[in-house]
Amino acid sequence: MKNKLQDLNDAELVALAMDGDISAFEEIYDRYAPGIAKTLASFSGPDRDLIDDLTQDVFFRVIKGLPSFVPSHPFAHWLYTIALNVGRNHVRRRQRV
Repeated sequence: MKNKLQDLNDAELVALAMDGDISAFEEIYDRYAPGIAKTLASFSGPDRDLIDDLTQDVFFRVIKGLPSFVPSHPFAHWLYTIALNVGRNHVRRRQRV
């Protein structure tokens, strides 16, 4: 049986998460983490631990940034922009070493 949160669209989940609903944020994570990890793998290579760390960083930034998210904009676009920035920052840090 699907839980009720799985039936909600992104805008509804984000609104709940912005109000502090942890379960809504968990659903967002479950929905998007696999795709985010796949995106980040293109920056980090096959190191699964590094991919997990970068994915965690993305969702940490999402939590911090939710208050500034504009609900009229597509959430997935905002989320993947954060992921791309995390991936690019990782590459920059790696190139400096």
